[in-house]
Amino acid sequence: MLALVWLIIAIAFGIVELMTGTFVILAISMGAFSAAISSWLFALSFTQSLFVFAFGCIMFLPLSLWLRRKGLGTSKAVNMAEPGYQQSVVLELHGDKLVAKMGGSFYPVKAESTNQDTSWLQPGQEVKVCRIDGITLLVAPKDELSST
Repeated sequence: MLALVWLIIAIAFGIVELMTGTFVILAISMGAFSAAISSWLFALSFTQSLFVFAFGCIMFLPLSLWLRRKGLGTSKAVNMAEPGYQQSVVLELHGDKLVAKMGGSFYPVKAESTNQDTSWLQPGQEVKVCRIDGITLLVAPKDELSST
C-alpha cells in the first residue's frame, strides 16, 4: 500500500514536471519513484521509505540541474517582434506545397510582397523570414538581408 502511495506521488510530480519543463521537479519525482520501488521490493516502513525518498531526491538533483544547464528546460520560442530579428530558412518541397523548417516544425511560405516577381520561391532557396501570419511564414529573398 505504501508503494502505491509513493507511486502516485511520483506520477503527480512527474505530471507537474511535464507542465513546467524546468527539470527541477524531476528530482522529486524520481525520489518518490525510488521510494515506491524500494517500498515494494523490501517492504519498508514509512520512515525508511521517507529516507529513501530524501536520498533519491539528493541523488537525482545533479542530473536535473545538469539537464537544466544544458538548456533542455528552457523555451525555444521564436520572438519575431524583437528589434533586429533576422531569421533565414531553406525552402523545401513537401508534396506539392512549398514549406520551410523553423524551430523543428514545417510552415507554409508566401512572398512578403505580392507585387514582386516570386520566381525566387524555389526548393533549396535560402530566404529571409520577415514575419509570421497565422502559421504562414512571409518571406523575402535572402539578398534583401543586406539592404534592410
